[in-house]
Amino acid sequence: MNNPRDTIILYFGDVETSLNYNGQAVSLSKALSDLLRYLLNESSESKPAKAGDVKRFFGNLSLDDELKWETYRRAISRLRVALKNVSIPEVIATVPNGQAYYYDGSKPYIVLYRIDEEIE
Repeated sequence: MNNPRDTIILYFGDVETSLNYNGQAVSLSKALSDLLRYLLNESSESKPAKAGDVKRFFGNLSLDDELKWETYRRAISRLRVALKNVSIPEVIATVPNGQAYYYDGSKPYIVLYRIDEEIE
């Protein structure tokens, strides 16, 4: 598949999720994949993602548990490393108070899902 140039491609396969950019690819964990998808689709400068917004992606938490700020910060750090590993410029911004993050919209993106059903 020829991916559009300078476009972030997040591909949810049946076994793993890959992050692709200009011919480079890296695998992401389920939690980081879901976090990136949320940031791409749901966050913006006017609606940054706080820890409570993304806690469902961290499977070991009950509904009453809070996602610790340090856990969220480390996940964002790991996500930024993955983005950098495929030469994606900094696209995850931090709000001025440092307690939330958002996708800055500077690069187009596509989120793809593998389907097993035949399309007629």
